Amino acid sequence: MAGLWPRTGNVTVTNGSRTITGFGTKWKTGVLPIQKGHAFYGPDGLANEVDTVVSDTEILLVEAYRGGTMANQPYKIDITRTSTISQFSAELSSLVGKYRTWFDSMMTWLTGSGDVSILNPDTGATTTVPSWKKVASEGEGQAARAKVEADRSKVEADRGATEADRAAGIVALAALPMPDVWAPLSDSLRLITGYGREVKVGDDVVARMVNFSRASTATYIGKDGQLKTATANEPRFEKEGLLIEGQSTNLFQNSNPHIGITTADGYTKEVITGSGLFSDCAKLIKKTASAYTTLATVTSGGSGAYSVSVFYNYAKSTIRNISVLVRNGSASQNIINAVINLDTLKSNSPAFTVEIVDSEWIRVVGTMTLTSANQLLMFYPVATGGSSSDGAIGDFIIYQGLQLEALPFASSYIPTAGAAVTRAGDVCSLPASGNWPNGDFVIAANLSYTKGWAENPILFVSGKDTPTPGFINTFLRDTNAPPDNSLAWYGATTSFLATSGALSTAVFRNRSGMRDIVYDGEILSMGAGGQNTGVPAVRIYLGSYGPFQFLNGHLRNLRIWHRALTDEQIKAVA
Repeated sequence: MAGLWPRTGNVTVTNGSRTITGFGTKWKTGVLPIQKGHAFYGPDGLANEVDTVVSDTEILLVEAYRGGTMANQPYKIDITRTSTISQFSAELSSLVGKYRTWFDSMMTWLTGSGDVSILNPDTGATTTVPSWKKVASEGEGQAARAKVEADRSKVEADRGATEADRAAGIVALAALPMPDVWAPLSDSLRLITGYGREVKVGDDVVARMVNFSRASTATYIGKDGQLKTATANEPRFEKEGLLIEGQSTNLFQNSNPHIGITTADGYTKEVITGSGLFSDCAKLIKKTASAYTTLATVTSGGSGAYSVSVFYNYAKSTIRNISVLVRNGSASQNIINAVINLDTLKSNSPAFTVEIVDSEWIRVVGTMTLTSANQLLMFYPVATGGSSSDGAIGDFIIYQGLQLEALPFASSYIPTAGAAVTRAGDVCSLPASGNWPNGDFVIAANLSYTKGWAENPILFVSGKDTPTPGFINTFLRDTNAPPDNSLAWYGATTSFLATSGALSTAVFRNRSGMRDIVYDGEILSMGAGGQNTGVPAVRIYLGSYGPFQFLNGHLRNLRIWHRALTDEQIKAVA
């Protein structure tokens, strides 16, 4: 067995010297430190009284060492004979004082309020920590909020222990029953609750899914920020949720600008590969002071609302002011014209908006109304003529994705290569059986529809599998053309302004024939009304009127309760 006395390391002793030098020793800071009065035994085996512990590697004896001079020798120190009674008393008093300091600090922490200072008796440092009262939320407002939540939980507990057990541990559902229909729609079509397309393993149903179809491929920006292509009938999940768009056609026959443009009019052209969002794109290099070039020409095919859009790499382009204009080719008159500043990412024209895609790319969107059919449009997104702020000879712009649509907003990018291409609309639905209530109900959904269009629906309930105008019951629409984006029930005369560009929660409640909307925590009554009881519900369409008008935005976290929740509950949902 190892002894109690310190023996770690070795020593050098010198005849006639009081100094003992240690190597690998911990005489002052060790677990059992050496003290005055302890006995040192060197190579001569004789006891020598310790006078002073200078450091971990040096001690002084009371008398000079009488043995011979030797280096790197074993030793031992008898520490069982400890200090004097007075010294022991001082040490005990110090220990009691240390614990008294800890006790006082603990009482300060237990009885104080707000933040309190605690003294560390070993280091002398003061640490500021929240008091127990603050941690326990007394007087900090948390107690009041906890009481509100407790009251909500009690209401739910009265409705049944089963629902309370389901909700336990989930903050958003702490005071709510489980939705009868719940589709997260964040990365898949899977339902948590409700009835949909069944996925079976043998005879067992392992999942239920939302029905989805789209009769063409379509692009989208994945959650990794990359441009992706979804196959026909494949849903598109962006960071905001499930993307739902209507049918649209890119009228520009070559969306890839390094295919559809020439090198005339003051520019040379290069192809850039692997530039972030796109696998390849065009680089136009300025070669004359007043450089411009026609990127695309197309015959519109009709009058009405149109949008033109193009993606710019604002991080890598050296030309910082870009003129984007659409001109009537036959009359040589500008229809819309703007200068886009790639430093501020803003347009000087209200007809154009700038959408930030990622840290490199923006999408510039221009909207216009054509008053005559079959106009020849010429599209020029290039550096404006000659100004020093528009770049010197050799500067360049990088861009991709030319698009012209008969819509008052830009939908997802539709690639073309030699001919116009049409992207089909996204249609998703659920059977009404088991999912649609017969009486009161609450519908909640997270949505964004920044691309705005009249009568955007969250849900459309149809009396037929193929919807017709004969049975309409929609929840949420845009009652005005953009940019008003006013939310309302179908048929309601009251509406209120939605937050453009935000992913918000809209909640709809039908209770005893009265209709309410909760949007961003505000309850707004829509007056009397309710379900259409004349035709039995067959199908619930999500974000569209079936094959008709579409949300043109994102839908996520759809929930339906087959009951009317209280005011406090629907506020909690929102």
